[in-house]
Amino acid sequence: MRFKSIRTKLVTVICVLIVACTLVLQAVNLALLNSAFGELVPSTLDASLQNAHTQVQAKLDANFSSLETIAQMPVIRDTSLSLKERAATLNDFIASNAERGYVATTITDTTGRAVLTSGYEIDVSGDAYFKEAIQGKNTVSDPFHSVATGDLIIVYAVPYYDNAGRSPGSSPWIPTRSTSPGTSRWRA
Repeated sequence: MRFKSIRTKLVTVICVLIVACTLVLQAVNLALLNSAFGELVPSTLDASLQNAHTQVQAKLDANFSSLETIAQMPVIRDTSLSLKERAATLNDFIASNAERGYVATTITDTTGRAVLTSGYEIDVSGDAYFKEAIQGKNTVSDPFHSVATGDLIIVYAVPYYDNAGRSPGSSPWIPTRSTSPGTSRWRA
């Protein structure tokens, strides 16, 4: 390419130099950023994951502690009362924890017949959380859609024992956010 004036040559050379310098600076910047993020992200991610684990574990511990306290209540341990009578006594607990999203607590027998605090009855004998709780283990379910309401729920379950120390069932606790806040759609 032939330039007629020195001015045009000079402007072209300066423009090419500016573009070349910009490209070199961007490459250096990219290399520095890649190096910095390569060191910073894993350590930050590890700290974030550890913090999340600690928070989840604390929430699980608090939920299981509350549920174990319920399982120790004399009215829950009294097998001379029906499941419906025992479940109905837990309405105050649900009301006091409504702001946390709790909508129901159930009492089950060893066959998997569950009675919710509302009086609604369901069969949970095939559910994994029931099978673990009936074996004496505290457990939390994976999220699933409730048969009773269709809401997405998570179930915490602990075994409970009668006054003789036998396990007549489990006491699942169902914390969830209902689709209409402040109300429960469980029906008897």
